[in-house]
Amino acid sequence: MDHDRKGPGTSKPSLSAQFFRTLRARANVAFSPDALLPTAAARGGGAEAGDPAVLSALHGAIEALLQPSTPAEEQQAHAQQLITTLRRETAHPSDSLDTQSTGPLVASLAVLCMRLLRDKYAYATRVLACELLAATLRFADACMARASDAAAAQPASAASWDTAMPTLTLSALDRSLLFKQVVALHDGTRSPELATLARQIAALQALTRDGRDVVAFPQIVGVLARWLLPAWARVQTLRRARSAGSAVDEAQLADGEQCTQQLLHLLTGVLKFNFARIEPRQLHDALFAVSGMVLHSFVQSEAEPKVASEEHVHHAPPVALEDSFSLFGLEGLGTYLATPALPAQPTSPAEAPAADAGAPELTAEDVAALAGVVDTTICYGLIPPRCIASITSMFCALLGAPALRAPTDEVEKALGSAPLDAQPRLAAAISNLLRSHCASATLRIVYRLLWPRSAAEERVAEAVSPSVLLGALRFLHAALLRAAEEQEELAARAPAARSAPRREKPVLPALSFAAIALALEGAAEKHIDELDLATVLLVHDFLPERTTEQDARLDPAAPLRPQSAAFPLHQLFHATPADEDWDMLAALTPLAQRHMGVWRTRGAGEPTRAQVLSTRVVYLLVELLSGVLPEREERSGERSDAEAGAEPSSSAPAPRRSLVTVPQLTPLLLVLAPLLPDRVLVEMVQEHRRLHAYMPSSPQWIDSTLTLIHAFYFREKQHAAAAPAPLARLEIAQLIADAYDVVQDMPALRDELAVRVLLPILETTVPDDTNAEIEEILRPAIRGSALAAALAAQPEVLGRFRSVLAACVRGALATPEQERGALREQAHAQHSRQTSLGPSNVSEMRRREMLAKRAVRAITDGAYVFETLAFDLPRTIVLTTGGAALAEYGTLQERARRSCVALFRDLLEFLQASATRTAPSSVRLVVLQWFMRLRADRHHRIFFARNLDREAATAAQLLRRTAGEAPGADDEREMAARERGARRARDASLDRTRRSAREPSLDRRRTGREASLERTERTPSVSRSAGAAAPAERLWTVPESVPFVLGRAVEQPSEVLCIFPSGESGAAGPAPAAAGDAPPARTDVLPISEYLGVVLSMLQSESDWELVSYVITHLPAQLSNKHCFCGPACQRQIIALHTHLCHAVLQQRLLAGVALPEEIRRTDMYAVAYGTLVVLISYRQVFSRTQQDELVEAFIAGLNKSQNTAQPCMRALVVACHELQKSVTRHVSGMLVKLSTIMSSIAMSVHIMELIAEIGSIPAAYANFTETDYKRVFGIALQYIQYHQSDAAAAREDIRSSPGKFSLSQYVMMLAYFNIVLWFMTLRMGDRAKHVPHITRGLMLANEGREKLADQTVVCLDFLARFTYSNAEPKPSRSMIRFLVSGDMPGDAPRRAPPADPAARPQTWLLGKGLLTITSLQHAGWFELSVRRPSGTTTLIAKLENLTSHSLMNDELKAYMMPAILARARETSFGAMDPYTAPGASLAALGRRLGVNKGANGTELAAPEGAADGGEADAAPATSGSSPATPSKSTDTDEARSGSTADTAPSSAGPNGSTSGPVPNPAPNAGGAPSSSSRRSVREAVLNPAYIALQLSPFPDMVVDEAPILLPPDASTDRMLRTIDLTPVYDFYKIGVVYVAYGQKTEAEILSNTYGSEAYMRFLSGLGDLIALRGQEDVYTGGLDRQSDEHGKYAYVWKDDCVQLVFHTATLMPNRAHDSACGAKKALIGNDYVHIVFNDSNEPYRFGTIASQFNFVNIVISPHSKSRNTIDECVLDETLFFRVELQKRAGLPDFSPIGDGQLVSLAALPRFVRNLAMHCDLMSQIYLDTGESMVPYRSNWVTRLQHVERFRAQLQARLSEAQPSEQDPMDARDFTQAFEG
Repeated sequence: MDHDRKGPGTSKPSLSAQFFRTLRARANVAFSPDALLPTAAARGGGAEAGDPAVLSALHGAIEALLQPSTPAEEQQAHAQQLITTLRRETAHPSDSLDTQSTGPLVASLAVLCMRLLRDKYAYATRVLACELLAATLRFADACMARASDAAAAQPASAASWDTAMPTLTLSALDRSLLFKQVVALHDGTRSPELATLARQIAALQALTRDGRDVVAFPQIVGVLARWLLPAWARVQTLRRARSAGSAVDEAQLADGEQCTQQLLHLLTGVLKFNFARIEPRQLHDALFAVSGMVLHSFVQSEAEPKVASEEHVHHAPPVALEDSFSLFGLEGLGTYLATPALPAQPTSPAEAPAADAGAPELTAEDVAALAGVVDTTICYGLIPPRCIASITSMFCALLGAPALRAPTDEVEKALGSAPLDAQPRLAAAISNLLRSHCASATLRIVYRLLWPRSAAEERVAEAVSPSVLLGALRFLHAALLRAAEEQEELAARAPAARSAPRREKPVLPALSFAAIALALEGAAEKHIDELDLATVLLVHDFLPERTTEQDARLDPAAPLRPQSAAFPLHQLFHATPADEDWDMLAALTPLAQRHMGVWRTRGAGEPTRAQVLSTRVVYLLVELLSGVLPEREERSGERSDAEAGAEPSSSAPAPRRSLVTVPQLTPLLLVLAPLLPDRVLVEMVQEHRRLHAYMPSSPQWIDSTLTLIHAFYFREKQHAAAAPAPLARLEIAQLIADAYDVVQDMPALRDELAVRVLLPILETTVPDDTNAEIEEILRPAIRGSALAAALAAQPEVLGRFRSVLAACVRGALATPEQERGALREQAHAQHSRQTSLGPSNVSEMRRREMLAKRAVRAITDGAYVFETLAFDLPRTIVLTTGGAALAEYGTLQERARRSCVALFRDLLEFLQASATRTAPSSVRLVVLQWFMRLRADRHHRIFFARNLDREAATAAQLLRRTAGEAPGADDEREMAARERGARRARDASLDRTRRSAREPSLDRRRTGREASLERTERTPSVSRSAGAAAPAERLWTVPESVPFVLGRAVEQPSEVLCIFPSGESGAAGPAPAAAGDAPPARTDVLPISEYLGVVLSMLQSESDWELVSYVITHLPAQLSNKHCFCGPACQRQIIALHTHLCHAVLQQRLLAGVALPEEIRRTDMYAVAYGTLVVLISYRQVFSRTQQDELVEAFIAGLNKSQNTAQPCMRALVVACHELQKSVTRHVSGMLVKLSTIMSSIAMSVHIMELIAEIGSIPAAYANFTETDYKRVFGIALQYIQYHQSDAAAAREDIRSSPGKFSLSQYVMMLAYFNIVLWFMTLRMGDRAKHVPHITRGLMLANEGREKLADQTVVCLDFLARFTYSNAEPKPSRSMIRFLVSGDMPGDAPRRAPPADPAARPQTWLLGKGLLTITSLQHAGWFELSVRRPSGTTTLIAKLENLTSHSLMNDELKAYMMPAILARARETSFGAMDPYTAPGASLAALGRRLGVNKGANGTELAAPEGAADGGEADAAPATSGSSPATPSKSTDTDEARSGSTADTAPSSAGPNGSTSGPVPNPAPNAGGAPSSSSRRSVREAVLNPAYIALQLSPFPDMVVDEAPILLPPDASTDRMLRTIDLTPVYDFYKIGVVYVAYGQKTEAEILSNTYGSEAYMRFLSGLGDLIALRGQEDVYTGGLDRQSDEHGKYAYVWKDDCVQLVFHTATLMPNRAHDSACGAKKALIGNDYVHIVFNDSNEPYRFGTIASQFNFVNIVISPHSKSRNTIDECVLDETLFFRVELQKRAGLPDFSPIGDGQLVSLAALPRFVRNLAMHCDLMSQIYLDTGESMVPYRSNWVTRLQHVERFRAQLQARLSEAQPSEQDPMDARDFTQAFEG
């Protein structure tokens, strides 16, 4: 109710009365606190009364505040008390204040606030007054709201509400006054305190009811705009300080943020509810202030920032067409058609921080509040045109700021989602903006921000914030997404519209494809990483639908971004072709290029923000370009199936195509190539190959190829993190290879491709590229280009190719420490059975392995170029030059030579080991394998050997290098071998002890050096664990596999290269070629001596066992090709090699620095190394006498190392006996000492026996023998007889375990007995008796424990009895006296007396082991005594001088018979005389054969010159006029008598016509003449009477009290005598000899030869004597026809005391027209056990070429160097060597001195081969006769013995039956029973 105003002293007026007074009156009236107390009437009016205490407190506070004299502090306290009470009552109403008192209280408080806001109060009190005002008004509003609610609930109380309501509402005048007072607190001189500003804002919020009522405040928008920026500046200052790590007042920061939010919310409310009342100027200021909060910098500025005003904004002139777009002059018609200029940016240094550093720090609340202001303006009003630029820039900044300020790893997340998803309020504002009238202007602003600028515009716009630019793009992205959404909605509402005609209906008119593309292009030019990432994301969303393959995701941790847009960009603009989408993507090429540059700078450390963002940009672009499109995706000018109204097919998935098929994307693909998936790159290359972009048909094909290569072929080199692209590189390699195939016949284009493309690729990728497949593809191009460069006089280009090859090899080099460390690690891993070397070095080992393989490929390429230039030059010239350069063949040949020499030295350099860097063993091994195959023909032209397995098989087996043999031996096998070795050692020790007891020590004569050496050799080596390497993988085995291919290099020698000029003399090699063949023109030669020097250095210092083992295994075969190592330089290297090996062997220092594997013994290594020393024998003319002696010493030193070393040494000594006779003679005594100490197995015994037999066949070798030496020889033979006849030896050797072992044991036995025979015959007859006791004692010891003597022992004793006192032939020959006294004629069978005449009938007595036959001859008193013994038959012609005779009549009869006898002798024997004997010698020889030693004048017939005593006569070549005769013995009459009738012997014992078998006594010819038929020198024709006595004694049966047994004259006796006579006393051998001419391979070709080379003919002449076959009876012919010359007229034969040998020579047999297959020749040669093959075919001879079931052994003689053609001959002299090899049938044991082959000079070849052939034939007979039956072998002598013993047993059995049981003792002396028949 109203109360009247009282005067002073009266009662207090009511609040209601005071409230309705005018503001001025109420302001001037004295205010009484009592007015706060309600009157009694009021309290009694039924209303609820308030709390008096509360009211009193309020009254007191108001009263105190009204007193001016109250102190400021108390004022503030009272004000705070009021504020607190009002806020409490507002929040939590209580009964303290009733409804009636609320109205007066509010009015009083309003008046109080007016008074307190006056200037006379303190500033703090005024500030509190603002707060009090806000509390009062909020309290009033709350009371009014409660009253309104109460009135609505109780209509009855409406009267009181109507009465009280006006009292709570201030008038407009009051509110305007209070507004001015509140605003006046800020005088504009300084920035207000945040606390003050907060109270002011709260007061204004209360006054305006949160902006709903501003009628009384027309300037409120301007006030808010002026307050906004200072508060925001303070907030930004505090935020930056906190971000910088400084301590800030968090309360103050919270107050500032609250003030800013309140101001923005109040401004939003004002704009929302009162937009129409706001003045335009104030609206401009407010919007500029709001945009300024985002766009302006607030860097440490406490001053009030300038508020953007209208003068800061100006209208831009119409934009020219080239800059943007124009509206064709309409932009001047209205404000909204103009393009607003961008807001001016600060230009002073203080106001323009760099790179968005001064951009405000915004929170989500800030953004929402700012967006709310603008959105409210858009929704409830409009944005002034002059503010569009600022508002758009603000929106852009708000969109871009979060991404710029986000942490590096969250930038993509900030940009990755749709631009407006994270900020709904901002999204709503932008959405409304795009729907508003200013949408087009806004988009133009966005375009202007992004479009490319000119240089001048760029300088003006340099200060544009990066956040604005980034936000502009995101704004555009949002606009496009909105357009796509609306397009999708339209499509969903009208599906049929898709088939309607297309017309341009963009949702946003200002959106055009061209403008967007230009904006993206401009964005890419801004060089802002976040902006670039946003650009890529926008493009990602609006490209056509595609599928991202897994291989395109370079960062698997990053989530796969979905495509946000429902439609691709070209579908938003229907008139745009689909391919223009890809133009938009192609425009990002500069952007991609820039970020790829940053990506390449990314190192191993922590990446920078720029590097991370650049990486993500390029990764996203890669994902884009790697997408796969459906094939139905529309192309340029085409419509999709859906647009055309066609139903898409659902039966099968649509084909897909890659983006690489889009031509305009090629530049971008090339930029991103280092990161694109392999698949995409392959498709890109294939697509461009399909278009022939890299072929000569394209003008820029080379440049295009280079661009492609630089793009991604080297991408691993551009950055270590680049993804590998092996398939793409393969595709590029194939592209280059295809291009080379096209241009290889066009020199200009080919050379350009090689120089610009191929060589740069190789030079760049060589250091670390290990892709073998790429190299395999490029290999033809590399090789072809290198060949072309070599022939085109381009040494620099060829040098680059060589540098590439060298770089490949150098890439695999390692230091010696690294190599040894890798080997140790690998060996340790293998030894401990680990599967890998561990994580620390597996990758390194794999890398080294791949580098090594690449080096191997490079080496093979270099070898290929070398071989092509050397062996296929004409074809290469045609291919590289088209044949045009053939006219300059000489020049090209010279270029090829120089190139080959350069490549040869390159390969040689790869082989060498360096002290610092060395290639891996596998690489060096390949080079070594290539070099080891190098050979030269007789003219020193090089070629290559394809297969070395056969030559290296034996050495490889010793070194455990055969295929299938694992490194190391099995434990049990090793243990068994050790046990066997220990047992053999014990047995040998026992045997030596026994021998030393019987014979004085033979070691006394050895020098101290030899004994010391032996002790060193026998001393066990140091522990293998110290010097032996652990088992490692073997790099080479036999059969061998090599990585290179030898084509024409093995077919024919090179016409380009030679090792030594054949026109010059090579001191180390064979003589020059024949004069008829012109040597090749010499410009340069291959430096083979350098290679030999490298090999020597490897033997001296190499530590790698793999390489050294390969050298010592294969070097002998290469050195055997002597034409390969000729000239002074090679001679020096050969001498150095000899010196090193000999000294190393003698000093036990061979390969001392090499650690041998555990399974290899050092003696095995020595055994292999001896192979090289053996070959060095053939270089004897290079060495001095001392050096030759060192060779022999080295071989002797190896005799007692081990069985493996002794075997090659003995074989070498066999050859040395022929080639180094003087050195062998000097050391033969020491050699025998070594041999006498060796007790080994049968396998070793055979070589010892062969060596002794070979020495005995050469008189010069034993010329200095003493009696001790002879005894030592006999002792060795007897030692082996004793050993091998013992039961222990048979059990230990297990000789019956196989036919081969048993045959070998029998062969050794036969050789041992033969050596006794041979060496006994070498003694002078006067010295023989001295050795008989020693020999017989040894034979008896060998038969200890036996019941009877062995048959071989018996026949050996019989031999001793025959030859101790005479040199008589084992078979008698009929003399002239025999013819005279018997009446027989030469050529007739001996006449026998008629059986009817008992006196003349022959009688035979069994006398010991022989038969004595006495035959009466025709003339009285003459009789013939024949003694048939095992070793031969002795015949005596005797005359009983006691008979009375008529001598005259007998002499007349002899004179009468003499002419007839001479005539018959001339017919039968003269024609068989030696053709090499001079005509004058024939008569003398005939006289000796007929027993006439004197001529008609009584003088003794002389022997021809050259056949004098003291040596053999050298055979002279047969002349055309000479007539072959029977073989003679030069000067010895006994040797000239053969007396053989063996041709009549049966041939049932073997297919070759031989009888039971020969005694094993094959021995070579004595002396140096190869054609001599005699083993012996001239022997004395002396007969010791003891000889006759021994022949007539029962020896060796020494029982003298047994009378001879008279054989009955019956048929059995005759058969027995005939059988013995038909059993030869000689050993017969028949050997086939064939010649293989050049190129011959078949049997018919070989057998049809009738002549051979000159070397072959000389070889034949040295094999034996040439005899006439017709009528031949004296020698064994082995089935050759002797009647009709069916098998030719002549044959070669050889004989000695015990052996007769015939050679079935194919070239001496005629060819028959009806026998084209040469069956007659094969009938003889095919039945021979042994074939001598003189092979001039240039190809290896294959066993079985002449098919035969009887052929057991082939002795193949081949030149050590190839011939060039059929007439390729060379001068024959002593330097010419031939390689002799042995081919054996399977099953035959190893028995010969050949081994894998030996080099033998032409001078020694016949004798060496003849001896070898006899050994082989003996072994073949033994194997055939005893191998399967396992019975001892029977020689002819044993067979004769067994005939006698068998007949004795039969006769004794018969006699025992015929004689009475008891004989009368008186008849014991009745000799008639024993001597009469």
